[in-house]
Amino acid sequence: SHCLTVPNCCSIPHPCQVTCYRHQCLVNADYLSRAFPGETTVSFQSRIGRLPWLRPYTEDVLAELVQSGVKRVAVFCPSFVCENFETLYDIEIRAREQWLEAGGETLTVIPALNTEPAWVDLLAQWCSEPLDMFEPLK
Repeated sequence: SHCLTVPNCCSIPHPCQVTCYRHQCLVNADYLSRAFPGETTVSFQSRIGRLPWLRPYTEDVLAELVQSGVKRVAVFCPSFVCENFETLYDIEIRAREQWLEAGGETLTVIPALNTEPAWVDLLAQWCSEPLDMFEPLK
């Protein structure tokens, strides 16, 4: 009754945002955009099966950027805590190929935190906290 009923649903506070993938992606991207000095945009990469996925799709955003004259991009995948098929193949290989073929000059992938000691310590801390510290899903 809330998700995607209006274009800005993720900016309207609602209890469902605790488990909303789109909302969490946008929050992560917002944090990164505040730390990054350049212009930023958000796209969605994950697409499994035939059902439509969240938009805009990464391939469409890259095509629009290169058509508008952008030559160099840096790609963050903030919703992934470690490298995976989507970051290593879909972005690092396929998106770079698409970018270069369309006339872009460089596509730099900013790596996930993976084994960064501070990240591993925080993740381990979260995993060792008692389950009663977290709200149950409804």
